[in-house]
Amino acid sequence: MESALCTLDNITYTATNFNQVDGFEDKRKNLVCTECNGPAFFRGPTRNGREACFGARPHAEGCALATLEHDGPPAGHGDEGDEIFTTGQRIVVDFNYGALETVEATQPVGGQANACNIGVGYGQAVAIRQNMTRRMSSLLRSLIETAEFRRSTQIIEIAGEGEFTVGDFFVNFSEVTGNHINCFRGYWGMIPDTQLDHNGTLWFNSGGREDISVLLDRNHIGAVYRRFHIDHEEEIAGAYLLVMGVLKLSASGKKYVEIVDPAHFTLRLA
Repeated sequence: MESALCTLDNITYTATNFNQVDGFEDKRKNLVCTECNGPAFFRGPTRNGREACFGARPHAEGCALATLEHDGPPAGHGDEGDEIFTTGQRIVVDFNYGALETVEATQPVGGQANACNIGVGYGQAVAIRQNMTRRMSSLLRSLIETAEFRRSTQIIEIAGEGEFTVGDFFVNFSEVTGNHINCFRGYWGMIPDTQLDHNGTLWFNSGGREDISVLLDRNHIGAVYRRFHIDHEEEIAGAYLLVMGVLKLSASGKKYVEIVDPAHFTLRLA
């Protein structure tokens, strides 16, 4: 898109010089499509010659500005199949993003339900059902594309954390509330902006100050960039992100999730 509307000042900006406007860092977190008001993002010029542009993910159905986006994985990542998750299959998360996904018999396992009390009795299952082993990237794709999956009562098992229903476990960034503080969940959504702070920590921002952010320690940045073929943080703008972790509240009132283990998160670049 060549232009986007900023909801802070109700001004429509063009992409060419948007990064030079006053208040740029705040304004880029508050953009919408001029046609459908879908959440938008700004991506500055990149080293490979790509010009600055706006984008929206997702556009509303029928939006005249919607364009076909490449929403697949970076080359070489061996993304999983596109099959829709089906009710009755129990999902076991495989955090080894390079491993093959499988379907196997489910056996009862031990452990405790999550402390936030949405577990479904981890370790209490007695019936043998099919296990569907899925990676983070597969889960994120289903969250993006399938409303039925987002509301599903399927069981998902997180090693060391317990068992949950899909509909309770995954929380979109826009639906995060104070009730999620100190809760382990799968937090996901679109990232319009990333920033490196003075400590070298990379912040994935879902919106303004009051919205959730996800932080990545500087010691992990290099490995993550190689994994997703990223050369600069500007390339992340507009990506979808899924992280499994604990939502925390800083002393200043900022809600955030720290990526403790890079295997526990994934990106889907725009």
